[in-house]
Amino acid sequence: MTIRLSLAALLAVMAAAAALALLSAAQVTADSGRTDNFTIRAGALVEAIYLNNNGVADDLANLEAAINAAGGEHLTNLEVIRNESENHPITHVVFLQWSDPSRRSALTGSAAWDVIDDHITDLGFFGVRGDTSVELHEDRIYDATHAWTIAKSPEQMQVVMQVIGRYFQAITPVLKEYKIATKAFFGPAPGVSDPNFPTYSPQIFGLFEWQSLEDVEKFRSDERWLKSVDIRDATFERDEDTYFTRVMF
Repeated sequence: MTIRLSLAALLAVMAAAAALALLSAAQVTADSGRTDNFTIRAGALVEAIYLNNNGVADDLANLEAAINAAGGEHLTNLEVIRNESENHPITHVVFLQWSDPSRRSALTGSAAWDVIDDHITDLGFFGVRGDTSVELHEDRIYDATHAWTIAKSPEQMQVVMQVIGRYFQAITPVLKEYKIATKAFFGPAPGVSDPNFPTYSPQIFGLFEWQSLEDVEKFRSDERWLKSVDIRDATFERDEDTYFTRVMF
């Protein structure tokens, strides 16, 4: 029997981890570039549109207008600059949220949606535990990591939760040193799908800010992180997709 961690349990652990990781944000100096600011609301349905065509960028302004006209709230567009997923050839991710998900039909029936229809690989539907204010910077890199964490028994589920907590505690000094800031943790929205597209539903979805892609390589070769991640990965099964992105203005 395979038991997946409950959304409430996972997000509780992730929220605690985020509180630790967010300490690193205070170490980041302000920049002079543009920022994209929005709030992800608890109780809203967050939708991620995963696109697979580099030429779709010119269509995103019309899509944003159609989202807002339909009663949704466009949040941001991310351009994928390095894709570490073997199964999902993603080039862009559009984030939006719905206070009233029944309004989605007005978007999916719009001319702007028709233009991108052939370029949609997946749709993801998510939620957050509490209102989350997000600020994305023009000159930084955003790591969108999606993970599936599987426990084989209720006992192992408890072990997984404990190990995740210890993992984040152990690497918090490393996160601070590399100025890696946690922007948001999402969980899947149960029972939400779109009959026309595959639904992308990882158990955990984190959005993290890096100073540069060079820092990613340095972090991944840091012995302190390697030791902690080896312990984590040896404890429980974990699948992961990661997209490194830039915010689009």
